[in-house]
Amino acid sequence: MRNMMVVMSSWGNDKKARIVGCGKLKLKLQGGRVRTLLGVLHIPALARNLISVSKLDDAGVKIVFEKNTYKMVREHWY
Repeated sequence: MRNMMVVMSSWGNDKKARIVGCGKLKLKLQGGRVRTLLGVLHIPALARNLISVSKLDDAGVKIVFEKNTYKMVREHWY
């Protein structure tokens, strides 16, 4: 039998959710461009997909928020 590690994540409402996987995710952007996010967590209990602005900032991505839109800017994407 394999040893399985159970990893949980806590959220602002003090509830916990199981993290079942970690990997990469390809985002299809306007204009047909594709960008890859690394270290993406799969948490089935979440009703919505979340992108951590602080994680993007750590990766060198600049986020510009404007009225009703935002831009993600980085010289070199993976």
